[in-house]
Amino acid sequence: MRLLLLFLAACGRYGFGDLADAPGSDAQTGTRLEQQWVVYDGTLRQPASTLYDTLLATACTATATVDGTRCLPYGGYVYYADAACTQPIAQPSTPGARFAFPDSYGPIATGYAFGASVGAPAMVYVSEFSGACQGQMWTGGELFSLTDIGLAMFAKLTLMTGNEGRLVSQTFVADDGFRTPGPLHDTLGNADCTGVVYDDGGGCFPYPTDFSVTYDDNTCTHSVENAITRVSFAMVEKGGTLCKMTDFDLRPVTVELPRTMSIWVDIPGSATCAQSTVPTGWRLFDLGSPLALAPVTRAPTGSGRMQRITSTGNGASAIDTFDVWDSQLSIECQPQVAADGVSRCLPSAPYAQSAGYFSDAGCTQPIVGSGVRSCASSPVTLLRDINASSNPRVFKAVLHAGQIYGGTPTNCQPYQNQMFYTEGTELTPDMFAVVTQPTDP
Repeated sequence: MRLLLLFLAACGRYGFGDLADAPGSDAQTGTRLEQQWVVYDGTLRQPASTLYDTLLATACTATATVDGTRCLPYGGYVYYADAACTQPIAQPSTPGARFAFPDSYGPIATGYAFGASVGAPAMVYVSEFSGACQGQMWTGGELFSLTDIGLAMFAKLTLMTGNEGRLVSQTFVADDGFRTPGPLHDTLGNADCTGVVYDDGGGCFPYPTDFSVTYDDNTCTHSVENAITRVSFAMVEKGGTLCKMTDFDLRPVTVELPRTMSIWVDIPGSATCAQSTVPTGWRLFDLGSPLALAPVTRAPTGSGRMQRITSTGNGASAIDTFDVWDSQLSIECQPQVAADGVSRCLPSAPYAQSAGYFSDAGCTQPIVGSGVRSCASSPVTLLRDINASSNPRVFKAVLHAGQIYGGTPTNCQPYQNQMFYTEGTELTPDMFAVVTQPTDP
């Protein structure tokens, strides 16, 4: 549930007049770390999740490492040049990237600096969680050697927590005077969480959480977690539409189980409990008793067209650094380049697609749309055109009145009990608020 923002290497206010920071911004630039800001419609400014390290002259994000939380730049995925996985190599993920981090499993263990080119080898190797060094073909172009530089050079951040109750507020601070708001923390579940609105109320959903469809018995009644790396919680569907908190159990991940034991898989909506095995390199965990979500209220705050979204519970609060509320269009939205090439606040709507959907029983008349669950708390009102996902067009969602089908002309099946939406009137790009992003006030 995260959006990678494009940040501009520029300072100042872009010619805007005074900006009204909504309540709860609580951000302050330090002598080394600068707060980056997102400005919506030239009126609402709120802290971005990415910071700017003036010492290293690069954008960075608060990241868990073996040496605490550090502000790490975007880098590149770490591969290896040898079958023993001892010679790290990487490709810069963005132009000018100088660092890479081995971030496949858990907290970052070290940092690397890019060195000389090693060309484009035919084979690269990856280090799996099991410790195996697995080879794979490489067609991605030029790679570079890496030098281990550790983590000490990257700015360190500390979380200051409140004492409001089960939920506590958090603030990231650094020893240079920098501070920026952090997420809510659920002390009962010992996890950071984000406010989510359901049909039966609001709850603070903890992360990292995985969706579990795996069991350790042939009746698919005792859930376990099958994952590449440990997460904090597993979400187990109990039936229904997942529109309510009563439609699922949230269970903490507990002890690790032997990877050699048999497992069973139940695909939601099917009546099949199929035997399987733990995939190579994956892990298996048992689950504890269900944890009820901490109650929260998630709602827009402030005034004007663009408003900050705040989650509050038992006196603690946190702002949403990824979405804001567009009161003119009645949507939550995020910065993204729109169809006109301008950065605008676009909704996180389902994508419309044509593959596999037909309006006739012979599966010969394809239709463009999306079959998604619609909840009273989050109704489907808009669709995004999948044919232009990088600069999406946005349409009103229209509920399809007739039956839909899937398959081939020789094996065409009706889709039952599915809410299917098609593209209606297009919302032109100029309807969405312009987004700009200065680095520092």
